Amino acid sequence: MLAHIHQNLKHSDALSVLATHFGEADAKLQEALAHCGVLAVRLCSQAEIWLDVDLQHPPISAEAIKVLVVQEPPDVKSLSLEGFDLVLTWQDEHLKQLGRRAELFVPATPWLLPAEWDQFAIKKLALGFLRGSKCRTAGHQLRHKIWEEQRHLEHSMQVPLNFMEGGGVSREQRNMQFFSSFVLVIENSRHKNYFSEKLLDALVLPCMLWLLHTCRTMSQVSFVSDFSLRWPACPVHSSVLGVHKYWRIF
Repeated sequence: MLAHIHQNLKHSDALSVLATHFGEADAKLQEALAHCGVLAVRLCSQAEIWLDVDLQHPPISAEAIKVLVVQEPPDVKSLSLEGFDLVLTWQDEHLKQLGRRAELFVPATPWLLPAEWDQFAIKKLALGFLRGSKCRTAGHQLRHKIWEEQRHLEHSMQVPLNFMEGGGVSREQRNMQFFSSFVLVIENSRHKNYFSEKLLDALVLPCMLWLLHTCRTMSQVSFVSDFSLRWPACPVHSSVLGVHKYWRIF
């Protein structure tokens, strides 16, 4: 049975129906539609799925199972949990609060497609970093502070900096950071179970990761130090920027 999906992206419901039928004949076409936000989910019972939106988007059927999928951290988006039969969430507070009505679900996936991976096989010695334009969360603000310090960092680092401004950039521009041997990863928020495509993209390529947890001031920046997390062909290395450091990833 085809589930109805509520999400912030707007498109004709007919496209989801087409995506389901296309998937039986052409899986690649269904995948391409999914990357455009046209999602099709088949379940064994009638259900409606809310992707990071709550029941302010009213249900279509009173009989359908109502499922909420939580994606963003609470300091980015606060959702009402009322009225849902099942909540798929990574937030520890939800899991404790809802008991059996909640299941642990981490929605993080890479932004990069497998077809794009090979182009980043040859890398240059540099530290890649994409700043972004948002300033809402601690991670957003820390990216801007790092950006402001880049002139000072250029003189103290042992590798060239490949810093780029985000916000409205093309996919190709956003991916330029992955031509660098090292990539600086700063998550938007620091929560248990939370990570995003920022970490996963650097892992799958692979790049050497410099991970920062978010904090209020540059003097409190925490780098991975004296610790090596081994993924296949992708070590996580410590970094030295002349600031206080101790081991902590998230």
